Amino acid sequence: MHESFLARATEALILHLEKFGEHSIWEYDPSGLRILLSSSYKSYGRTSQAAYERYIEQVIAQLVGLYREALKLPEELFDIKGPPAPRVPPPVSLGQTIALDLKGNWWKSWWFRRRGYQAYAADFHRMIKEETTTFLADLKTTQADVFHDAIFAQADAFLTDQSDVLFNTITPPTLDKVKVDRLFDRQSLEARDADLRQAHQHLDVYAP
Repeated sequence: MHESFLARATEALILHLEKFGEHSIWEYDPSGLRILLSSSYKSYGRTSQAAYERYIEQVIAQLVGLYREALKLPEELFDIKGPPAPRVPPPVSLGQTIALDLKGNWWKSWWFRRRGYQAYAADFHRMIKEETTTFLADLKTTQADVFHDAIFAQADAFLTDQSDVLFNTITPPTLDKVKVDRLFDRQSLEARDADLRQAHQHLDVYAP
């Protein structure tokens, strides 16, 4: 993907030089490469978010099992809501445009050694690669690492908070019935359960 883009960009630079000469600044919008990289980055973000959600679901299932076993809670009266996956940061580095100053001293040293812009294709290829490597590295390391760290930090914070709540709940001094009922808002849960049972009875009347 990167190499095919470099080949197209090198050809575009040579055509620019043949038309305008070296006394200018050449700019090239890497839209094709940007679209491909943006698609790959979004796929990476979705995959990371899905992995995060699977992990949180597993943690919740284990925590709920521990709560129910320790506190003898009915299965339908207790659940834990996990935090949503962090937002994927936008790939701002992909908005860059490649720009080369063709009036620099580097051109003169080449000009006296060779003739014809085509002879500089390998050098142009290397220069453009250096320009694009900068935002590629930023996308793959800086931005991806930031999102990776955010994923793990949020998952770790959720696990730590829930572990603390669980520990404080099942520790013997805190197993007071009033405290447990208040912690899980048992009154609201039982009221909701009663409403559901009543609604079910009404449904039985109208749809025997």
